Amino acid sequence: MSDKTPAPVKKKAAKAPCPVKKFRKSKENIGLYDVAALTFHPLLEPVPVTGELAAQLKKDRDWKSAAAEKEEEWRQFVADVNAHGVKEPVWIIKGTQTVVEGRRRVLAVREGGGGFVPFRYCTEEEARAIMLRSVAMKRRATQESKAYLAVHLHPYVAQKERGRPSAEAKVNSAKSAELSREQLADAAGVSLRNIEEACSTWNFLQEHPAQRRKLEPLIFEGMIGLGAARAGAAGGKATKEKERPPVAYFSNCRRALVDFGDTFGDWPKWPDADREEAVKAIAASAAAWPAEVQAAVRELLTGGPAK
Repeated sequence: MSDKTPAPVKKKAAKAPCPVKKFRKSKENIGLYDVAALTFHPLLEPVPVTGELAAQLKKDRDWKSAAAEKEEEWRQFVADVNAHGVKEPVWIIKGTQTVVEGRRRVLAVREGGGGFVPFRYCTEEEARAIMLRSVAMKRRATQESKAYLAVHLHPYVAQKERGRPSAEAKVNSAKSAELSREQLADAAGVSLRNIEEACSTWNFLQEHPAQRRKLEPLIFEGMIGLGAARAGAAGGKATKEKERPPVAYFSNCRRALVDFGDTFGDWPKWPDADREEAVKAIAASAAAWPAEVQAAVRELLTGGPAK
């Protein structure tokens, strides 16, 4: 009988679930990718999808109607994706999990509970061209919004000299794989003048980061022009630096009270159901009034002296 102790059996470590399901290998679709594993290219961060834009617009009273429109548009898109799935593959940089086109579809699938999307690969070198092409094809894209996105994706052109490049500059640009302003205009399908104006706006907004965060999404969406963005950034900075006038708290309150009192001019004609709802709403509002206001009203209603 052997005294040797049998060697312990090594257990294989459980493999993490693979985010990719290969179903067909072709030039187009090569598989399905789990949306939970995907990330987005950092250059896309300031370019909002519909749902993100709606959330931002809701914070600004001047854009509330546009926010409601965008919110409804996003709701319908998510519902359509959940009902029919994603037909158009997203683009992912090969060897990474980075999406360069198809962010809207990925986010819609996530919002619907998660799942897989069809995808195809691209190289790092192809990524910027794909991002530019995808945004340029948006139905609301304007020449100015396309030009600004082109400069955003190729910011080095904003530091270059204006005008058409010399023969020497063209050769140097080709060697460095950087585009001249003229080449970028051709790639984006816009005029050189659009690119130059986009460069001016891009440089201007770099100096006003707070205004940049507010205005860039509107430029990308084609909701404001480049001139309006520069004027808005300059105006926003001036307003911020200007001393704000004191708030007329009591004047505002008095106007509200007059309007409130006028509401009850036809109280006897109100239907019983409306009166009942009004009483409940006013009582609920009164519960949130400051303690001294509640005390004054209570004293008045119980026959005591009003203060």
